[in-house]
This record gives sequence, C-alpha cells and structure tokens, in this order.
Amino acid sequence: VRAISCNFRATIGQTRSRLRTSGVIMADTPRIKLRGFGGKPPSNPLLEHLRDTYSPNPLDPREIVINDESAIEITPLDKDTARLNAVRALEKGSGAGSRTLDLVGMLADRFGTTLEGSAEPFGKGGLDKQQLIEFYRRHGWVSSEDNPADLFREPRSPDKSKLPKAGTELTPGTELTPGTELT
Repeated sequence: VRAISCNFRATIGQTRSRLRTSGVIMADTPRIKLRGFGGKPPSNPLLEHLRDTYSPNPLDPREIVINDESAIEITPLDKDTARLNAVRALEKGSGAGSRTLDLVGMLADRFGTTLEGSAEPFGKGGLDKQQLIEFYRRHGWVSSEDNPADLFREPRSPDKSKLPKAGTELTPGTELTPGTELT
C-alpha cells in the first residue's frame, strides 16, 4: 500500500479524471456507498406523499411547510426509513410542533415507514436537548440504547379510517393525536 499525501478536497464518488486534476492519481476511484447519500435519493412513499400534499419552503427547499404553521426537513434513507432532520414551529409555543410530529407519525404508520432522528436544539428560544428528548418520547419515539438523543419511531398498525386524508387542512388549535378523526 502506497500512502498519498495531498490536500484532498474531492467528494465521494468523483470521477478518476477529477481526482487527477486535483493532484491525486489512483488506479480506481474510491466508491463508498452510504445509505441515503449520493446519487438519486431512494424512493420513499412517505416523503413522496408529503411533497405531493404540502409545499416546499420557498426560502429553503429542503423544508416542507405543513399547514402554514410549521416546517419539517425529512430525508429518505430507503423505501421504508426516513430521517426527520428538523421540526420547526413557525410560532414557538403554539403547539404546531406537536401537531406536526403527530401528523408525520400517523403518516409514517400509514406508509409503514420507520422514522429516525436526533434531539439537537437549534435556533433561539427553543427546547434544550433534554426537553427535546422528552418531547419526542411523548410522541411515541424511543431513544437508542447508545445515545438517548438518537431517537426512532417504528410504524404502528394504523386504523386507516382515522388517519388524515391527503390535503387535509389542520388549523392552528386543532388537537391532533393518534385516533383523531378528521372529516
């Protein structure tokens, strides 16, 4: 094995020619396949439903705006798993975060999707790490054994008659908990 010393700024999956132009010559381009990264994102029915039903945030296309009261950032890891990167209430303390987390959980149940996430505070005036962990636990998430801030939610068998239908508008103040019937 020959060691290569250089200022390597190449990204995963770059072509051999780009590596040569950056000063690195290798027989084969390193290929590292990470779940959920690189290439075309995996198809995920939950994420497709969210994108078809709700609007992207025009200021941050990674976010999906839910009923003009919250925004989520969610990434498909595979067809049965998605990572919820962020839930952001547009008005803190309004209950929008809880309603959104319940909605995403019920839709994950409908599509049989496992959700993963981490309790990481961001922004000013929000919940701290321990409060976030408790917030997610109240909404059916479970902490990993290794790190309590790493959370997941397995899909439950839903009563499909009680799930919100595509395009259902939820008004601020609507109490949305598992089992809520929407007409």
